[in-house]
Amino acid sequence: MARFGFWRVHSSVRGQLARLACVGLVLAVSGCAADATPSHAPQGSGAAAGASAATSAPSATTSVDTSQLVVDVSTVGSNIWSVAKSGDVMEQVGIGLYDPLIVVDPKTRQYVGQLAASWSLSPDGTTWDFKLRPNVQFHDGWGTVTSADVKYTWEQWIGPDSDHSPLLMLSQAVDGNMNNFEIVNDLEFKLHTTHPVVLLENVLGISGLQVTSKKYHDQMGAAADLHPIGTGPWKYVSSTPGVNIVFDRNDSYWGTVPAFKRLILQEVADASARLVQVQSGAAEIGR
Repeated sequence: MARFGFWRVHSSVRGQLARLACVGLVLAVSGCAADATPSHAPQGSGAAAGASAATSAPSATTSVDTSQLVVDVSTVGSNIWSVAKSGDVMEQVGIGLYDPLIVVDPKTRQYVGQLAASWSLSPDGTTWDFKLRPNVQFHDGWGTVTSADVKYTWEQWIGPDSDHSPLLMLSQAVDGNMNNFEIVNDLEFKLHTTHPVVLLENVLGISGLQVTSKKYHDQMGAAADLHPIGTGPWKYVSSTPGVNIVFDRNDSYWGTVPAFKRLILQEVADASARLVQVQSGAAEIGR
């Protein structure tokens, strides 16, 4: 067993996971951002550079069992999947389920696009212009990501019932009024404010905005909150509060497809017990 960042990793998958490493909860098996060149880089960071995807299927010589990966975590959260109320721990366990607009490349510390193909800020700092990556498919055949999906998610995340951590900054980016979220077309939207909002990248790149399908929620209603969908490398299968959350690999993922077929986040509250699970091989990773 060896430490893998702040993870405890069983020796049987240590080498494979080292090759898959990125950042964040379960991103060690989800892969990094696909190649993209953002139009706007952090101040003082120099020219923006694309990030290469880091995951790949195991070679024929590896002995790693890729049928499933069990990750022990201290909690699997509330298991509340409604768009507005899935903040805090649920944002973390949902990282592989959704794609954000942008992320921070852990190697270069540059902002790179996920759902956003490019973005720019007006000279006066009051208008952000985002262009989306085309043909990104939602899970289970619910169409492709459009500006309307981003607007729907944004509105839910800043609504009165929201418990999401970036609520304040996301609200400021539209002056607290979703009428300032302008849908230019299916693949472009603009955010308008009366005052400069120059730190939006920091919020989107670190906290993220986990975009879901407006069509899915409009048509499925409350049932959509029981079975979340996104565009990420992992598809939701099931969840049992206090026990686990099960995801299957999204073989149609637009970016780098995970090497493992199934991911199980398993709740083990006691840190010592998580260590024992990893040492015994009952779990591959303990966080």
